[in-house]
Amino acid sequence: MRITITARHFKAPETLKNFVRSEVARLEKYYDGAMSAGVILSWEKLNQVAEITLKVARQHLAAVEKSEEIHKSITFAVE
Repeated sequence: MRITITARHFKAPETLKNFVRSEVARLEKYYDGAMSAGVILSWEKLNQVAEITLKVARQHLAAVEKSEEIHKSITFAVE
């Protein structure tokens, strides 16, 4: 699966990108035909936002989560 990571208004460190890749890779066991995933990381006032868009066959699945920590937002969006 191809994973595109975009960080808005900050530069994501490589450790964060690796965390995103490992979390999104967990979705492959649920969606065999997953072709690509787009992850957008951003800030909104005091919250850190993770937005994940998954392209599966002829569908687009999206999840947006906000929390005080970016790692929590990513994990919640995957779940």
